[in-house]
Formats: sequence, structure tokens, C-alpha cells
Amino acid sequence: MKVSKSEFVEILLRENECTIEVQTNSSVKMNKKGNPLKDSNVTKQQSFEAIFGRNYEKMVNESASNNDICKEGEQVFKSQKLPYGEWVEGGVDRVIKHTNKEGKEKFYIRCYNPIYKSTEYYVNGLKATKEEEETIKSFIPNKKSESQSQKEIGLEKEHQVSVNNIDFDNIVEINVNGIVYKID
Repeated sequence: MKVSKSEFVEILLRENECTIEVQTNSSVKMNKKGNPLKDSNVTKQQSFEAIFGRNYEKMVNESASNNDICKEGEQVFKSQKLPYGEWVEGGVDRVIKHTNKEGKEKFYIRCYNPIYKSTEYYVNGLKATKEEEETIKSFIPNKKSESQSQKEIGLEKEHQVSVNNIDFDNIVEINVNGIVYKID
């Protein structure tokens, strides 16, 4: 079902907690120095499942309780302010609205603990060869893979809640409670 961004925001605000299935297509940011693909258009297509509609703070505190860091129901973790944008009204832990320096609005869906089914890289529109894929991976900057604030309360990386904010513009399609959406 094709929907506009504003329609999709409204749909997400009505949804309860669920597992979503997402297909994305996004540009790959790579280091340029010494990169033979620096002048190429490199993209990646990913397919994954993730949790949508849960409260981040509650999830982290549940993980802390499950790992004997605190008692059940005890709150040892407090989430911080968003690093960019703001929550859409009525959409805390669901939808982020960000206006960039040029005044362009972008929307992001917040999801947790993604399980990646597939990742494919493309160079100038063609599926990357094994050699190109290795080059791409070697020039992708290291991302922070664990949450410092979750680590500070004693959660090891494997027990941390992983946060993923997906730009609406990168979503090819998304399945929410059995309905597949394509965003215009």
C-alpha cells in the first residue's frame, strides 16, 4: 500500500508494539583516502526484522533486571535526549522529526534489536563483486557498536538494547502487522 510520509507517521502512531520487517536502500558512507571506490556511487540494500513501539528506557531496565544488575521493576537507566530532531507529538520511541540546516524535514522510524536477514552492496547500480564488497567493508568507518550509557550501568554489549533510526527516505518497503507499506 502506497502512503505519504504524513500518512505513514499517523499509521505508526496508532500501532502497538510489534515486529516489523524492513527493506532499505541507502548510500554507503566510506573513508575516501586510498579508497579505489571513492568516486563510485555505492549503496546497500538490507532486509531485517526489528522491534517497534517499545519504550527504550523500559527495555534497557528490563535487560538490566534480567542480567541481575537490578531488581525487577527497578529503574537504573534513564534515556538521554535525542542527539538530533525531536519526537513527533504522540510518537515518543516511535517517530523522530528532524529539520536540517536547509530547512528540509526528515522523518525516522525508531526500532530496536534489528536481526539482519541480508545485506547486498551495489557499485554504480550493479551488484558488487566479492572484491568490491571486501573493499567497501574495509573503508566503512567503525561505528560505535555499544552504548556507553548502557555499559555504565553494567550491561555487556551482548545484553544491550540496540537502537536503529531508519530514514523514511531509505525505506523500500516495510511490513507492519501484516500490511506492506511503500512510502511516497
